Amino acid sequence: MTHTIIHNKIVGGKFVDGTEVVVLKSVEEATNYYESKLKQPLARRIRDNRLALLTSFKKMADDAAKSEMVVGDDPDKLLSVVNMHSFRDLATMQESDKEDTPSKKGLTIRLSWPNIWKAHFYQFKNFKGRKVSLDLQWKDYDLDKDLTNNDFNDRTSSIDTGKLVPLTIGARDTYFRGDRWYFYVDDKNLANNGCDNCFSSIAATGLSLTRILQILAAIAG
Repeated sequence: MTHTIIHNKIVGGKFVDGTEVVVLKSVEEATNYYESKLKQPLARRIRDNRLALLTSFKKMADDAAKSEMVVGDDPDKLLSVVNMHSFRDLATMQESDKEDTPSKKGLTIRLSWPNIWKAHFYQFKNFKGRKVSLDLQWKDYDLDKDLTNNDFNDRTSSIDTGKLVPLTIGARDTYFRGDRWYFYVDDKNLANNGCDNCFSSIAATGLSLTRILQILAAIAG
């Protein structure tokens, strides 16, 4: 079994543009690489992403407090069809793939990171075609141990992950057996890493590599 780790290049203890691919031969080597090379820049990126996200939420709250959607206590306005639709549109925008989308009432929602807790596995390169998604919003990890159950076996060609999903994993066989690929960065074309149309089980996690390896080992038996 090989363990291929794909991540941004590291300069001065932080991730920078560019991709680095490291192929290791054992769980021990993968764990050691994580501890010695990835742990510090990964923690730094998580910290920065969380701070930026909290700042974004504060901006959203400030904008909302000034909007017609919530100003005043007139029941006729608050219970009106127009107001109800505006609030529904706001919820829709928060889940959309568009950035800096203005609402119909002039409220600007700045979401640089749509689906920040999700990882998407796409059928074709460049994030196109059918997809299978994993969601970490209420979990420490999410997984699908057998992609044959939803007709997605050996059909992943690109991966798009949210900013609060530090690690995404694809395994060649079901139940996380066989070769594994560990993605700390989005990948528009898995052919570049020798795993196009290879995955039979997938996982996404906010845990450390050491902890998720223990979970996957238990699943693999």
